Amino acid sequence: LYSRTLPPNHLFVFQDVTEESDLKIKIEKSRSELLSIFDGIEDPMVMIDRNYKIRRINEAMLKTLGGSSYKNFIGKACYWKLHGLKERCPGCTADKTWATGKKTSSLGPLQGRPDAEDFTYQITCFPLRDDKGQVTAIAECYRDVTDLKRTEEELFESERTRVMEPLAAGIAHEVRNPLAIIRSTAQYSLGEVTHDED
Repeated sequence: LYSRTLPPNHLFVFQDVTEESDLKIKIEKSRSELLSIFDGIEDPMVMIDRNYKIRRINEAMLKTLGGSSYKNFIGKACYWKLHGLKERCPGCTADKTWATGKKTSSLGPLQGRPDAEDFTYQITCFPLRDDKGQVTAIAECYRDVTDLKRTEEELFESERTRVMEPLAAGIAHEVRNPLAIIRSTAQYSLGEVTHDED
């Protein structure tokens, strides 16, 4: 309802905004649901803009970094708050996503956490597009693959040992045979010759 005074009368304009109001309610509900899903994801996640500024982090990321408030992260550079660097990370996974517009992944640490050297993460960047299809933001997901990496290393070591043992045994066999012949010949020769120095 809009009213305007036009002396000596009042002008009242009534406009039906039911659809607009319903749309706003639906948008707000969708936004709330998406934020609940984002916060409910167990892997640490962060949303960044083209300037590498953090737009949002989820609860798992906040907990992983030992933060107490979202406000300490929003609007700050991701390379500073997540990795403790003053410049963009070398080999930044997000750079590849900005360049290609596609999902990209890499392995690396999350240096912002207190015990960063003990953990390895698979960092996956998902492009977020506007209604024109332009990438306007990136969602970065950090999946802890420390145990998987450790298991892979143990399997590699086990496989290496399995392959190396027969090889080492074969080499030892090939070396031992000529040495045995040399020894036998030397012993035989000792019995055939006099024991003077020459």
